[in-house]
This record gives sequence, structure tokens and C-alpha cells, in this order.
Amino acid sequence: MAHETWITFFLCLSSCLSLSTSKPFNFSLDTQALENSGINPSHVVNSKIVSIHKFKRLYSRNSAKFLRIKNGKVDGAGDKRDPNVKITLESVGSLGQLILKSYDGGYYICLDDFGIVVAKPSNKARTDEKCVFRQEKSSNGYTTFRSTFNADWYLGVKRDGRIKSARKTHSGQRAVHFLDMN
Repeated sequence: MAHETWITFFLCLSSCLSLSTSKPFNFSLDTQALENSGINPSHVVNSKIVSIHKFKRLYSRNSAKFLRIKNGKVDGAGDKRDPNVKITLESVGSLGQLILKSYDGGYYICLDDFGIVVAKPSNKARTDEKCVFRQEKSSNGYTTFRSTFNADWYLGVKRDGRIKSARKTHSGQRAVHFLDMN
């Protein structure tokens, strides 16, 4: 189901953005197509997507809890009713590059030089390469978040809900698998 949704999203997105400059922009038709794909038309400027914000809860396969940013710290021990488990996924480039930030926008999930996951205040993290992840779908349907700073590092959660060092992760581990839920 999720795979079909992504295919539909990309087909619609490509048709919406492959507008020829020789024909006029049909705002009502293309706006409706963008909205049907879950894209806010105000995030599109000159047929280019500026950014897309999606609010998700990231369920950890390993801890059976939700990823959360609480009091400036990141963990994987959140309950689904906890307001701190809402994470904003914001696109910041192409090919699934995004940043993960707290629902209120105060903190971003980042990595330090040693692969330790930290929550940085938003005023320091927006342009930091260590805060950008590539969202990937694994063959078993789970979502992974690979660092763009170091392609061997992933966001991961241990069984007890503590965050796993990115240096100790790889793509096949349960610790790096998430389900993104509304």
C-alpha cells in the first residue's frame, strides 16, 4: 500500500512539475493535483518544490516505541499519546533528503562528528550537513534514515529506547528500521 502511494505521489509530482514554459500554467488544475498528492501548493515556486513538511510519528521496530525529542534530548521510548513523538519531516533537497525536527520546530535531530545523535536548537541546525538525512525504504517495508554527512551512519534505536551510536549501525539492523505513522 505505501509503495503504491509513493508511486502515485511521484507520478503526480512529475506531471505537476514537468510544465513546459511555452504553455501557460493552469493554476487550478495543477494546484488540485499537488493538493491530492499531499503537497501544499504554497511550497512550490516557479515549478520547483521549495520544501515539503510532513508530520509523522516514527515507530521503532527495535524498541516498539516512538522516536521523540523531549527537553532537548532524542530517544526511542515515546508512547503514541506523548505529544513529543510528533516529528516534522521537512524536505531539504532532492532524492529523499530531509531534516527531522520536533513538532514545535525548536530542535533538529543531528549527528556530531563521532556519530552521537543529538538534538540541536533550530537556530544552529537548519543549514548543518550533520542534520540532513536521506529517507530510504528497505525491501521489508521499513523506513531508514541514512546520514548525508557519513553514508555509513544511520539513525537507530536500541531495544531499551536509548539512541544507538550511528557509528555502530548498518542498513540491515532492526535498530535502524522505522514505520512512519500519521
